[in-house]
Amino acid sequence: MYPAYFQASTALMKLSNPRSEKVIVLMTDGDANGCSDLYQTLTSLKKTGQLYKTQTIAYAVDSNSQAYKDLELIANISGGNFFFASGTSDLGAAFERANSTLFNIVSGSENQDIYEINLPPHLRPDFVAKIEGKLLDEHNRPIDANISWEDLEKGQLIGAARSNPSTGEFFITLPLGKNYGYYVEDNKYFPLSQNIDLRNANSAVNISKDFKVISLDSMIVNGVSVPLNNLFFEFGKAELLFASRQELKRVSVIIKKLNIPVEISGHTDIIGTENANQRLSENRAQNVADYLIQLGCPKELFTVVGFGASRPIATNDSDQGRALNRRVEIRFLP
Repeated sequence: MYPAYFQASTALMKLSNPRSEKVIVLMTDGDANGCSDLYQTLTSLKKTGQLYKTQTIAYAVDSNSQAYKDLELIANISGGNFFFASGTSDLGAAFERANSTLFNIVSGSENQDIYEINLPPHLRPDFVAKIEGKLLDEHNRPIDANISWEDLEKGQLIGAARSNPSTGEFFITLPLGKNYGYYVEDNKYFPLSQNIDLRNANSAVNISKDFKVISLDSMIVNGVSVPLNNLFFEFGKAELLFASRQELKRVSVIIKKLNIPVEISGHTDIIGTENANQRLSENRAQNVADYLIQLGCPKELFTVVGFGASRPIATNDSDQGRALNRRVEIRFLP
């Protein structure tokens, strides 16, 4: 981001009238990991007289992140203003305020000169995955909660964003090349998760998907089963893969806190014989329970059951449907 900002400032000096008021509107929806040194960029611009007023917009960026702090710093040092847009619903308003604050104009005015430049390949942003949707409860009401995402292979938290409290809208961007998990992080709700494998992606990815979560109270009172989506096994085998551990750590915290009986159930698709699928579902559920016990959950709380392919939640006629049917679920018992 910072070399591109430097390039835009230099181009603005060369292309524009020296006496005109200049402004740069700088928006980011990513993080600052791997960015070149911001202080050096700002110092170089100031020395060459190219540090123009910069209106910065943090779009769905965690307020504790380095990117958020950097955008505030750029605005303060350049004499501009900093704006935050939590989601798509208020991004347009943020750009409107960023423009009108400096120019004292409204959209549609004709006294503006707009300059565009082509960034050289080495300064262009890499392809990313964009994930957006709404965070909803079991009654389709919007939820105000954090969505966190992590590198499943390293077990490392990458970042977090908050949904729009009035609409439930959320938006996150993820660099390609990793296998990510993202999950709801709120004490009132089960940390329902999804994952997206970008290790082999080589072009932009866009996903629009609503995220339905269920409250812990509802799970306890109504005995609702919830899938543990970020569990990974090799095909046809029962051993948990390393990338599963972050999901089970979160679940173990809940089980130890509630200290009530819990059922772990395994399910398969229809590929294979009935007996093989039954054994596989039982073994996978047992391995999940064993790992949770290793994490400190009381052994006596667990009931382990395998249902084989008898309880599908999707069609078995497609790869996507079969993937949904291969699952391990958790249910709190009365």
